[in-house]
Amino acid sequence: MVHITVNFDCDQQRWTHGFEIEGGRTISDLKRSMLNPPGEQEDIDSFELRLLGRRVPDFEKIEQPLTFDFVYLGPEVGAERAKEDQRSRNDWERRPGGDAVAAEASRRQRLAEEQRRRETAEAAREAEASRSREAARKPLADGEHEVVVTIDRSLGLTASVRVCGGATILDVKEKLAAQDSTGALKVTEFGLAVVGSEGQAEAALPDDTVLCQSHLRLRTIDTPTPAKAFAVAAPPEKFPTPHPATRPKDLPPPPRSSVGDSGWLVVGGVDKGGIIVRSGRATSSPQLPERLSTGAVVEQLAVEGERLNYRKLTGTGPETGWVSLSISGKTLLERRRLTAEDLFTLGRALSMQEDLIRGFANHDFQRALAKLIAEHPSKSGAAFVSKRRELALSVQSEVLPRYGFEGNDSGVSQMMSAFGPRHQCDEVGWNQGQIQMLLQM
Repeated sequence: MVHITVNFDCDQQRWTHGFEIEGGRTISDLKRSMLNPPGEQEDIDSFELRLLGRRVPDFEKIEQPLTFDFVYLGPEVGAERAKEDQRSRNDWERRPGGDAVAAEASRRQRLAEEQRRRETAEAAREAEASRSREAARKPLADGEHEVVVTIDRSLGLTASVRVCGGATILDVKEKLAAQDSTGALKVTEFGLAVVGSEGQAEAALPDDTVLCQSHLRLRTIDTPTPAKAFAVAAPPEKFPTPHPATRPKDLPPPPRSSVGDSGWLVVGGVDKGGIIVRSGRATSSPQLPERLSTGAVVEQLAVEGERLNYRKLTGTGPETGWVSLSISGKTLLERRRLTAEDLFTLGRALSMQEDLIRGFANHDFQRALAKLIAEHPSKSGAAFVSKRRELALSVQSEVLPRYGFEGNDSGVSQMMSAFGPRHQCDEVGWNQGQIQMLLQM
């Protein structure tokens, strides 16, 4: 069974409820189980579940524990959203490559296996490094040990002393001073430091430091040694390391247009699945195999008479080509002002995800998130969800305006809605998993 947490926010009251559902069941199944008493399909459609501010389609499968936000839509809006889900699913299932559900399961399994391999390799590296650090900090065993001290590196001058397990830095200094026949070397006038990997000395060690494996190679420094050891330094901070997806090699170039510029909406070809696209300006030039779908939005590259050279922004069909603006007096394309959603191509979607990953991986952000989780160890409850959303917005408010969205909650919702068609892309799905990892969702 998979545990699902749902956050509710209604009439200025916030609460959280947990649900158990079998792995592999759909969002629609989860919504049906949430109704008590059981309801009709209209009741199921009247609300949606959101993840990171975006609607999760009813046909998506649940494979792992997640936290959703409950949003009430009402019967009319809910029915429209349900139809959009069905259209998205139908478009997906018509794509070549077999059954859509099997393809999605295969994609998720592949991404999960790759993530597990990365995490296993990273854990193995960290474990090995931890063992090395522990071995270096382990006190010397009983019996004699040789400590080699570099006196003057430029002259290659070294001295060695024999000490027993449990000896301190002060013991080494006293033995070195005893070897000086002139008596000029005073234990209070020099310090000993560990020699770094490149021969550079670190800070002077306190006199009462008990020798361990890392102290078998030391170096004299002029800085006097503190008599007492200070508090042990805090262990180095550990931050998650994201791995953004490799970009597809066949990505089309980014749009030339900006939000508010004039573009074109395909309105013709309703009964034929779209309008004809040709390779050149002339209507006698070769016709491309695919049609440009009705409802597609394109940007203008050139217009010559009634012929438009376009680049596709949304919809299906050839990425670029020539189409007729009208035929036999019937309009095929209409002008429209381009929105941020229109310009949100796959390339821009991946660029935004990469910017968000960099922002969420920032060490200051991760420290703030760690502090928040320390205050809310269960990572649940309305207060935690609200504060994490505010923290995430500190990054989103910087990134979203670069792509034409407002840097606020409304812009986040608009952005997540624009991501909807892109979630079928493996690279987008992978990056979304990296973002969830950075936000500890």
